Amino acid sequence: TWIFGIGYPLWLSYFYPKSKSLIVSKTVKGQSSSVIEKIKFLIEQNELLKELIPTDGRLSSWTKEKMICSNNSEIFNGPYAQSIRGHHVDYVFGDEVASYPDRSDNYVIWFRDVVSRVADSKIKKIAAVSTPIDPSDLITVLCEREKAWTSRTYPAIVDKNGKAAIAPYKDGISIWEERFPMENLMEELTIQGDENFERNYQCNPKAQIAGAIFKTKNISAGWDYDRTFSDPQEGGLVFIGADFAMSEDIRADETAFVVIEKVAEKIVVRHMESGRGWSVDTCIQKLKDLYEIHKPYQIILDKSNVGNHITNKLLLDGIPAIAQPFGATSRRVILSVLKVVISNEKLILPYSNDDLNAQNYTDKLTHQLNGFREERSKLSDMPIIRSKADHDDLAMALGLAMKGASEQDTGLEGFGGQADDEINQLRDTGSQLFSEPRRIEQFIKDLNPKNRVNQNR
Repeated sequence: TWIFGIGYPLWLSYFYPKSKSLIVSKTVKGQSSSVIEKIKFLIEQNELLKELIPTDGRLSSWTKEKMICSNNSEIFNGPYAQSIRGHHVDYVFGDEVASYPDRSDNYVIWFRDVVSRVADSKIKKIAAVSTPIDPSDLITVLCEREKAWTSRTYPAIVDKNGKAAIAPYKDGISIWEERFPMENLMEELTIQGDENFERNYQCNPKAQIAGAIFKTKNISAGWDYDRTFSDPQEGGLVFIGADFAMSEDIRADETAFVVIEKVAEKIVVRHMESGRGWSVDTCIQKLKDLYEIHKPYQIILDKSNVGNHITNKLLLDGIPAIAQPFGATSRRVILSVLKVVISNEKLILPYSNDDLNAQNYTDKLTHQLNGFREERSKLSDMPIIRSKADHDDLAMALGLAMKGASEQDTGLEGFGGQADDEINQLRDTGSQLFSEPRRIEQFIKDLNPKNRVNQNR
């Protein structure tokens, strides 16, 4: 932030009269305002830079949001919003871009509105700085997926080759011993914990998120960089999960459809789509289209809201559809199925550079899965599962498809395999499901309606 958010705008202002620098942050009253304050302080404290202080009425423009210098150069801030379109500048700096909120829209504000602000400039520079949050945040997308951007990563502790050292960092050294002594870094590790230290100091977007049910490393292990949504099916059983929004309003949650195929011992995601404001008729038509393309064994739909109605409509057209209850207990079972597959790294997600749509949806799904936390209810003190992400529609649609597959004899060990002759009773479907994977596997086996007793259960 000091180099790109303070140093470079000052350099531009001094050497390029009439230049314009824009500092962007999530809220205009937040980080970007503090950056402007630091720039003003440096100008006032430096004999050379004092030349930039105007002696006329322009001094009144020196606020927390904007400053016009004596040579008519400008440095000002703006919110990360569509309103930024009104500015045409030479330099844009985005601070803590991993926290920018339009992830579900594929960071359309950054790529459509922010980047275009320098289109008419001869200087034409854009910089972004942040510590990562997860594999689908904006800074990780810019560093690892957008090839037009030059990126550098500076972990606090490095190995002898200058690469990020691996925990517990026994052979690591500080990247800047004078500023960040190794002793201080180890103290910070103790204070923050392994997960937060890996993210905040080692710049590891795949570090485990504290308290998350699904481990980031298990999810990203299934990213297939050679696979796309258009790849042909491989002869396995196909299932479609459908999670419906509470409202058709364009500002409401999204409706999501996920198509999976069981291939050998893997579950391959074949297609994902989501959107807001879809009418009931639109949802029915989209599911019919997906049925014609993928020929699923079954479509599993969220029974709540419009799900039951849509299920009946599909059945009338001869499409194999089933409505799944979506209460708290059912939701926990669905997440339990997901937990088994992901923890065993059997979920395959397309992530080829040749399919940006697949990459975007895989990023969305990863973010949503990372958002699930197990907490204790303030009212009952019982363990409950909540999503901290902005949406969970794709994750739940995936879970519905997984549950449909788990109830079939797919032959995948620990995932809908042949039930044992003697069915073990599962006494507790509470939080222990998430800490004892073998019990989850047995639970899934028990779901297989092999006989009447099992059906009743």
